[in-house]
Amino acid sequence: MNLFKEKKWLVLLAILLLGGAIRLYQPTFRSLWGDEAHSWYLAQLLLVAPMNYFAALIADTHLPVYFMLLSAWIKLMGTSEFGLRLLSILLGTLTLPLMYLLSQKIFNQTKLSLISVYLLALSPLAIMHSQEIRLYGLLLMLSIVSTYFFYSLAVEQEVSGKKVLLYLTATTLFLYTHLFAVLLIGAQFVWVAMAYLTTKNRKLFWTAGATLASLFLALPFYLPLILSNIGNVVGQTSDMAFASFPWYLKLPLYLFVLNLGETVAPWNWLLILPMGLFLFVVLISTPKLLQDKRNIFCLFMLVVPLLLAAFLIKATLPKYLIICLPFLILLYSRVLNSFNNALMTIMMLTILSLGFLGATRNYYLLQEYHNANQIEPWRLIAGEIAANYQTGDIVVGTNHHVVGRLLQYYLNGNRCQKFLVYDLQGQQLAESELANANRLWFVAQIQDDRAFPLGYPKKFLAILRNRYLLQRQLKYVPYDQTLVAKLGINRHVGWPNRVVLQLYKSRYNKSGGVK
Repeated sequence: MNLFKEKKWLVLLAILLLGGAIRLYQPTFRSLWGDEAHSWYLAQLLLVAPMNYFAALIADTHLPVYFMLLSAWIKLMGTSEFGLRLLSILLGTLTLPLMYLLSQKIFNQTKLSLISVYLLALSPLAIMHSQEIRLYGLLLMLSIVSTYFFYSLAVEQEVSGKKVLLYLTATTLFLYTHLFAVLLIGAQFVWVAMAYLTTKNRKLFWTAGATLASLFLALPFYLPLILSNIGNVVGQTSDMAFASFPWYLKLPLYLFVLNLGETVAPWNWLLILPMGLFLFVVLISTPKLLQDKRNIFCLFMLVVPLLLAAFLIKATLPKYLIICLPFLILLYSRVLNSFNNALMTIMMLTILSLGFLGATRNYYLLQEYHNANQIEPWRLIAGEIAANYQTGDIVVGTNHHVVGRLLQYYLNGNRCQKFLVYDLQGQQLAESELANANRLWFVAQIQDDRAFPLGYPKKFLAILRNRYLLQRQLKYVPYDQTLVAKLGINRHVGWPNRVVLQLYKSRYNKSGGVK
């Protein structure tokens, strides 16, 4: 394998170009979805009303770093779909060389490090979150940076004021990006505390202190978030689909998503069986892996956050655990690098690559999405309204967090305010506005059954039909074709479609007479 040593920079450059090209491929192939619109909304709110921004963060259990970065990015690149997603593309691409540095820091083996970068470049979960206007790409990047400095301090015991400061900075930014960062930092603290109790090395004492200091610096945001959402964190009140899974199914689910992302159905045997074969090889290699402290470190940083999330935190989506992805990839790379037979390495790497590429193919074809919110065609829906809009029309969406924000983004995103857009949850629609409108566009979405009191959207429709005649109706994303419906998770009873667009025309003329 002299090729890896002599040509490592060319090989690394080729992998970086491959990873960057995949992330840059068709970043606007699908519409923004609800969470992405929320990111845009918070970033805009920071620009126009900073105090309201921080209150909104606490209310929505979000942390500020990503949204502050996105807000600054918007000033530079604007609010087009491509401009907004480009930030995540750049973060995702920058993560690849950082993965190489982390692998070299831990294992110092060129071939292994190149394999780890290659696997991250093809990781379906990493690719998806390198194209979303969400914080998970940044979260992945900061998990690598924090671990890099932690390993230097806690394992190599290269303690200096500069390295402690770099670790504190990276880790504090990490903690201020997402609540689940605390799971990895908690694992770091347990690791260094056990090492200190075993060796009584004062360098480890200072490293443990730095870890605690980063957690202390996060308290100003963490305390109000935890206190205001304690029921969802440890109780039975979470509305998330995966919250209904028992803990012993959550662990396989988390590993499933870390491997194949969020666009593979559990019955897609064409992808699952080859991945299962590779995981079997990893499993039988585990006793050998446990003979090396570096492997134990990676396994510890992978398993501890997964167990904490499964046992203690009910409101967990698998993507929150993207913080564990680097360690899974490092362990895979270690196994692939351990084969004495080059043909075996190539064969297993090919199996893993094909599994990753198959999941990524599903992602680009909008197939087998775990979260059907991500495939709702809001650009198409807003385009239908814009193409047929007449002066004096009003647009009414139902829930504020999804429908209201997405309609505002696509219809009034550049603050042109050309379209009169309301939503039933966030704004009061005056009787006079209903009375004076000749035509009304009404957009309902499947999450209305949880955003409103039972039956409220139907009551509003009854009021509408008293005054208006239905002229046109378009339906989008049949519910029975989504993965959640096929899994039998009946979260939305009585919704044949995820989104419905209706156009109504007034029964009355301006003088009040019937037309």
